[in-house]
Amino acid sequence: MDDSIYEGYWWLPDNEEHKVSGKLILGEKFTLHLEGNLANNKITESVPTHKIILGTVKNICLRSNYIQPQFITLNNCRCFNLTRHNKIKFNEEKYLFDIAFIERHFNNEEELKFYKFKVEYTNLTEWIEIPWLRYCDSISESQRRCQSINKQSYSLNVNLPDNIIANIDRGKILIEHLYKREITNIETELNLKLLGRIEIEPQEEISIEESLSNFISPLRDFLTFATNKPSDIITIYAYSKFGRNEVIEKDNHIPLENYGIKVELPLIKSDYRSKKPLAKSEMLFTCKEIKENFSLIMQKWFNFYYKNRVICNLYFVVKDNLSPFYSESQFLNLAQVIESYHRNNFNNQVLKQKKHNKSNEPTLAERIRELVDFHQKTMNNILKDKEQFITDVRNTRNYLTHYDQKKKNKSAEGKKLFRLKQRLDFLLRACFFHELGCDSDEIMEIFSHDREYQYLKYLTNLKE
Repeated sequence: MDDSIYEGYWWLPDNEEHKVSGKLILGEKFTLHLEGNLANNKITESVPTHKIILGTVKNICLRSNYIQPQFITLNNCRCFNLTRHNKIKFNEEKYLFDIAFIERHFNNEEELKFYKFKVEYTNLTEWIEIPWLRYCDSISESQRRCQSINKQSYSLNVNLPDNIIANIDRGKILIEHLYKREITNIETELNLKLLGRIEIEPQEEISIEESLSNFISPLRDFLTFATNKPSDIITIYAYSKFGRNEVIEKDNHIPLENYGIKVELPLIKSDYRSKKPLAKSEMLFTCKEIKENFSLIMQKWFNFYYKNRVICNLYFVVKDNLSPFYSESQFLNLAQVIESYHRNNFNNQVLKQKKHNKSNEPTLAERIRELVDFHQKTMNNILKDKEQFITDVRNTRNYLTHYDQKKKNKSAEGKKLFRLKQRLDFLLRACFFHELGCDSDEIMEIFSHDREYQYLKYLTNLKE
């Protein structure tokens, strides 16, 4: 990930007269290096922490002589390196911080409330299936020669599809189609990129932390579920009625609240995991396939996510890291997700308390059996022996949890563990589709286009 470096002056909101020069680095680590002391050389025993640090800076990575100063707010700053030069009463401070707001100054945390967010994700553009650019030359040769002689310019018209809107209990979600243009040569070359972005409008103003928890992360996980590939956050722009930016306010052409504030967070990735475009055949379903019921599906997804937040977090940790080197940890996570999902959404009590069982909760084997029976149509195609599958999951979970060497020979490993994990994953995906309102026939229709599911079905049908 390439670092963005900003140089300029920094100060505390209640002491603007005392400014300190310093350098802000946004990269693998978010750090602020100050050539001085924000507390105006007041020596304190405790490590300095500040809720807000303000800065007016320039991005030195941009090669231009016409860069306007940028207004930056840093939130939740804590000093991790403090150097004191007693002879000259000069301090050097280095800070870590949680969030950087680009192009707005906020004086306190009460102002850090936002009424709208615009978020770009990896795989979103492919998922919404933006139409390809088509070239249509309707200009005759004589007109072209005339334009060449008179040095007239050409016009480029871009017709974008309509936005897709979902209204849910907590606000509005809008998928918008847009384009970005970059002029590389003012006379001969223009780069045009079509892409998708999600706009979020909560019912009331919320903080960045609330937006991540209640909207941005659930949408990222939904996109991961739909595309069957890990989805990352590329950019976040937030919109606020608070704060100040002297350059924008002097212009007075557009209200300050209509200017997007770029939000820099460590979880935002500018170096995406894969630059290869995602093919439609790799996805479970696309946006077009749920467009007519988009509001209903979004509402069901958010209801499910809020009720099962911990379960979703565990599951998408697995989906975010599909490395074969961590099969044991991935399997344990999936087994825990299965157990927790059943506990939250199915009957969690057995009729009679079993002998030697301290509680009357179902065992892991009983939970899996009920879920497999519930999704019988989906699982029968990829299971040769239901009871053997349940036994393998239970024995492998027990061994990997307790590492009792006496049970090692009953535990799956290598290719067998990988296939066991795949089947467990399809059981969970069937559960998720059920929560979105899909019946068994609809789930089967979705999986019928999935290459991984079809290969498991092929292996299951092979003769012993």
